[in-house]
Amino acid sequence: MKKTEDNSPMPEKSPKKDTKAAQPLLAVLLREGTWPMYGFFKETLQGIQRVAFSHGYGLVLVNPAPHSEIDVKTLVESLKNTVQGILFVAPQTDQAVLDSLDKDNFPMVLLYRHDPNFNFVEVDNLGGAFSVVDHLCGLGHERIAYLNGPPEAPGAKSRMDGYVNALKKNKIPFYPEYVLSAEFDQSKAYTAMRQFLRLKIPPTAVFAANDYMALGAISAIRDEGLSVPGDIAVAGFDDLEMPSLTFRAPPLTTVRQPIYEIAKEGTEILIMHVESRIKDLRQKIYPSQLVVRSSCGASPKK
Repeated sequence: MKKTEDNSPMPEKSPKKDTKAAQPLLAVLLREGTWPMYGFFKETLQGIQRVAFSHGYGLVLVNPAPHSEIDVKTLVESLKNTVQGILFVAPQTDQAVLDSLDKDNFPMVLLYRHDPNFNFVEVDNLGGAFSVVDHLCGLGHERIAYLNGPPEAPGAKSRMDGYVNALKKNKIPFYPEYVLSAEFDQSKAYTAMRQFLRLKIPPTAVFAANDYMALGAISAIRDEGLSVPGDIAVAGFDDLEMPSLTFRAPPLTTVRQPIYEIAKEGTEILIMHVESRIKDLRQKIYPSQLVVRSSCGASPKK
């Protein structure tokens, strides 16, 4: 112990305290292999951070690598010790993972998908898909192919139901060979579209369950020497603001979902649960909107 000049003990200095409180954190769990600075996920993250930052929360972005040795359950368990709540942006998540969080009363919200047992914010997937396929039927198409997302994803299931319901409404038979899953992926949609084109009786129109897949379909059609919409009409879902869509001719007919607003709403709900301002489930479905452009062969609505 140090001493003063008169040989009396000098009091030890107490450790300097960090007066800055730790910032609360929210996790954003994306679909594996997602590039978050592009299109759909860019708009999503902009909405999330707008609300999170305004409430003083930081963000932990979790972007699992494809075929990673670390599974989602392990990732989520580690997050529980670090963050105050989790936003699930992945189109499908192991039910056991969600049930485990719910059992522990850990705050979470599902974005762009529904589950009656949890907080969620999504768009009217069924109604949106129905509207665009019904529109294609109204243009005279009877051979309409469908590029689906992951079949087990709730949103993809709802869009599939909308596709089937529109065919039924217009008394058009359902042909299983006209449905392929491209898992919301542009390159897989390109391959699937090539398969459609090799059918003995190929489709005259294709509805893709997101805009990325619509782009893949258009590329495949053009690589076969065909035109859009002259030979095949194409429609998508999301209405993304992307240069490859904005400057592509012809402009894409699609279903608009309020991506940014859904992300903001879900983040608000999560923070209210984290701060114990609400206890009950919050579930919201935003309406979708058909946006007619020239890729389906119809004139855009004025």
